[in-house]
Amino acid sequence: MDFSADSLVSRAAREVGLRADQLIHDVEPCLQRGVPEVWEDPDVARMTAENVTEHVLAALAGLVHGTEPDRIETPASDPDRARRLASPASASSAARGMCCPPW
Repeated sequence: MDFSADSLVSRAAREVGLRADQLIHDVEPCLQRGVPEVWEDPDVARMTAENVTEHVLAALAGLVHGTEPDRIETPASDPDRARRLASPASASSAARGMCCPPW
């Protein structure tokens, strides 16, 4: 059995990945407490929840495959979300910058 740091991180990420839904469910209340304004607008809340899901899954996949954290690709939908949140028509200016958490 391989006990290198990369192997252990990969194994841990696979185990966490089996419970990714629970991890995502745990992250959202932290964001709700930290930035409650984001959750007031249903569209922004939905977009933020989708973003959390995509970032958690991307980070776990990168760790499983031994990708260096700074080389894990962000979800393809990030630029579109950033544009929608930055637009003057965006319902919640507090959500600006929340589209791309540094995970």
